[in-house]
Amino acid sequence: MKSALLRRRTAYLEAVSRTKETPLQDIPPETREQIAAAIRRPRGSVVFDYASDDLFDRGIRGGILLQVVAGTHVFRLERDEEFCLNFYHASPGTGTRVATIPLAEITPAHTVFLAFTWDPSQITLSIGPRLEGGTLHRAEGNPSTMQLRVGADGSVIALGDKGLSVAGTRVYISGIPVLLPTALEVWDEVVRSANVLLEAIGGGGYLRELAISNSVLTMLVTGFESYGKGRFIELEGEGIAPNTGALFGAIFSKAQIDHELPQLLQTEALHLGVSVLNQIVQARRINFQDYDQSKKSFKAAYGIRFGDLDLTSQHLNRLQRIIRYRHSIVHVSPLLGLLNQDAVPPEEPEFSNAGLATDSIGVFQGFIQALHKATLELDRAD
Repeated sequence: MKSALLRRRTAYLEAVSRTKETPLQDIPPETREQIAAAIRRPRGSVVFDYASDDLFDRGIRGGILLQVVAGTHVFRLERDEEFCLNFYHASPGTGTRVATIPLAEITPAHTVFLAFTWDPSQITLSIGPRLEGGTLHRAEGNPSTMQLRVGADGSVIALGDKGLSVAGTRVYISGIPVLLPTALEVWDEVVRSANVLLEAIGGGGYLRELAISNSVLTMLVTGFESYGKGRFIELEGEGIAPNTGALFGAIFSKAQIDHELPQLLQTEALHLGVSVLNQIVQARRINFQDYDQSKKSFKAAYGIRFGDLDLTSQHLNRLQRIIRYRHSIVHVSPLLGLLNQDAVPPEEPEFSNAGLATDSIGVFQGFIQALHKATLELDRAD
C-alpha cells in the first residue's frame, strides 16, 4: 500500500496489491490500522490497482480478495462462484449492501483498476483493466440478504445467504454477548411484536383490548429506550466521535462533576478497555426512556436536536404524552383505562384502546425513522 490520505468527506486510498508476491494479509499491522482508521467513516471512497494472475482464472475457486474491519464497518471484496466480483459494505446504521460486476464482461488483464465508494444512501463498485483502450465498468449496490456484522471480539460474522435472510441474531459465548441485533433491528422487532399483539384483540372483550393496548404502549416506550441506547453507541463505532465533554455537562450535576464522576468513568473505561461513551451508557448514567435526557444526550454528544428532526412539534408532543402514559400504566395499574385523568378537565379524556395503540405505533415509528435518518447524515469532523 503506497499511501492513505484523510479528507473531510472522503477517505482516499491508493494501493497496489500483488496476491502472490505480497498477500494482503502480509501488510504490516500498523499499515492495516492506518487504513482502517482512514475509512472508519460514514462516507468515502477507496481506489487501488490490483495485480494478480488468478482474478480471471475460472479454474481457481473464488474467495475474499480484501476485507477490512473499521470500527463497526466491514468492507469486503470477493470473487464468488458465479465468476462475479462483489463489493460488500456493512454498518449497523445502513445494514449490508452489495454491488456486483460479472467478470465475464471485463477484458482479462494481469492488473486492474478497482474503486469502491460508500455513503448512507448508496455504494458503488468500479473495475477496469489496465490495458490500452480498457473499459471501466461500474455497478451500484443493493440490499444484501447476507448480512455482515462485526462481533465484540472483532471477528466478521456472516448471517444469511442468497435467498435466505436472517434477523435478530444473538450470539453469546460463556454468557457474554458477542453479537446482538442492531438498534434498528431491535426496533423492528418491537413493531412486529406490537402488531402481533393488536391482532389478538379481536373478539376478546373490553378487558382484553385494554390490557393489550396498555402492553403495546409499554412495549413502544421500552423500544424507544432500546433504540436510543443502541444507536447512541453505534454511532461511535461508525466513526462519529462523540463530544464527551459536552455530554458530561449535559447529564451530570455540578456536584457530580466536582466529585470527579467524569474522571471516575474515564478510569473505569480504561480499565475495561472500552470507550468513555460506552462506559457512560453501560453504567446507566443516561436514562434513554426519559425523553428530556435522551434529547439532551443526543444534542450534547452528536449535535442532533430532536426539535430539528423532520417532524412537527405536534408529533413530538404526542410522543412525549404517550411516554407519560406508559409511566401511569406501569406505576398505577396495567388495566388503567383513562390515561390522562390528572388533566381532565380541561383536557378531553383519552382512553386506552386499539385505536390509541395503533396510532402510537405510527407516532413512535415516525420518530425512530426521523432520528435514524439524522444519525446517517452525520459525518466525521476531519
